[in-house]
Amino acid sequence: MIETLFHAYTPLIIWTGLGLLLFRYIPVNFPKLLGNLLYWVGIPLQIFVLARQSEFSGAVSITPVITVSVMFLSTSLAWLSWLLLRKISAIYLKTSLFGAKNCRSIYYFSTLIP
Repeated sequence: MIETLFHAYTPLIIWTGLGLLLFRYIPVNFPKLLGNLLYWVGIPLQIFVLARQSEFSGAVSITPVITVSVMFLSTSLAWLSWLLLRKISAIYLKTSLFGAKNCRSIYYFSTLIP
């Protein structure tokens, strides 16, 4: 049992330690890029691998169909949510920067600059 735990936790400790050591030398945008890559590529890949290695008992064709349909539905909902958030943030920025309340303060600060 100790050997199994050793084989399970050794890569975790090594990769975490390597990440802590190399943290100063990696580019600033690398963690965000890595996170996006793992989320948008790694998770769908793991779902397809899980569906491929599943043991099908009765309904052989229904499990891959459900997997692909759920992937399509979740990707579509994520895309629609992203579009909605972009629209809401654009409206919020427009009203907060150029709204009626801020017009006086923007004019006041613009007169201070020579």
